[in-house]
Amino acid sequence: FTTIDEVRAGLIIWKFDDPDENNTAAGDSGGPGYIEVGTELAIASVTSGGTEPDSALGDCAYNTRVDAYADWIDRVVSTKPAQDTDDPGDDGVDPIVQLTCRNRNRIALMSDLLGASALGVSSVLLVAGERAPAEFKPKPKPVMDLSAADLIRTAATMNSDERLTKNPDFLIGGVVTPVMPKPGWPAKQLREKIDAGALFVQTHICMDVEILRSYLKHLVASGLIQRTSVIGAVAVLGSADDERWLRENRPNVMIPNDAIERLEASSNPRDEGIQICAETVSAMREIPGMAGVNIMAARDLSVIPEVIRAAGLHD
Repeated sequence: FTTIDEVRAGLIIWKFDDPDENNTAAGDSGGPGYIEVGTELAIASVTSGGTEPDSALGDCAYNTRVDAYADWIDRVVSTKPAQDTDDPGDDGVDPIVQLTCRNRNRIALMSDLLGASALGVSSVLLVAGERAPAEFKPKPKPVMDLSAADLIRTAATMNSDERLTKNPDFLIGGVVTPVMPKPGWPAKQLREKIDAGALFVQTHICMDVEILRSYLKHLVASGLIQRTSVIGAVAVLGSADDERWLRENRPNVMIPNDAIERLEASSNPRDEGIQICAETVSAMREIPGMAGVNIMAARDLSVIPEVIRAAGLHD
């Protein structure tokens, strides 16, 4: 515990001048500050900053008081939304919130999960996070306080934690890389995520139908498909340059060589990209064990409904 030195209208402040006390540090921003109320812990503040960048002795750290913004918090994230507040699922679409271990520590991620639940989100995709592109300068340092399986386990625990006043009801998903499995392949990472609580998994972008077919065949034969649902991920490539960027910056992406050849040879790469994606989706529909598909586009999102129509998924 840490002694509070000063309380202002909107801040709680303490001086980190005793090595036996604790202090907040970089990466903690947004996390809760607790106080004891009888035998219970209550959230009194939100980690906000300090005067020393390294959070060393001599730092004057401060949190924002929750009670100063209580009315606003109740209006925005109340579990009993006002009549004119739209529920995320009101339009028949269940949004999937994606959280990554790369950018935030476990306290911040738990806060994000609780906030998502308060806003009515029921589906989450929990991943480690891709490395930042090489051209991103200065190069950011990944946090990785939790692994993807740890984050999945955390969300599953929150679903049933009796200490919470209101439990989330998350449908929890993770991400996997499809492979051409050899006999006896143990699918270790997939099993870890399923054991942690993943009820569905989405593949990294994979336009190689043969790999997907072999991968799903193994999951069906091993019985793993009975423990989780598999969603394939495809991309609508607008040009050969889009494909090259994915290959260079996303090492888990799998796109056959003939796709880039078709894009390079086409006089209308936009339409060719739609056709390639639609053909892939149509083939995926015939793979036993494939539960769905996530269609992605980088810039022109209008291509997504065109792929859906071209693949015969919807009139």
